[in-house]
Amino acid sequence: ADVRERRNDTMGRVVRTLTDQICEPGAYQIFWTGRDEQGMDMPTGVYLVQLTGNSKHIQRKMLLVR
Repeated sequence: ADVRERRNDTMGRVVRTLTDQICEPGAYQIFWTGRDEQGMDMPTGVYLVQLTGNSKHIQRKMLLVR
């Protein structure tokens, strides 16, 4: 399945795309270091985790604490 995972700020702007690839079924771990696409540290706050794959879309809130 083509899987995409992104981190967005609360305004909906993409902060970081962590994966955008074809994945075989199974368990995966994806780590975010709290940096944006340019490698800059993101501030403490609420971010949205979006996971899309196989015509499904899941969105959850996460709190980044520095």
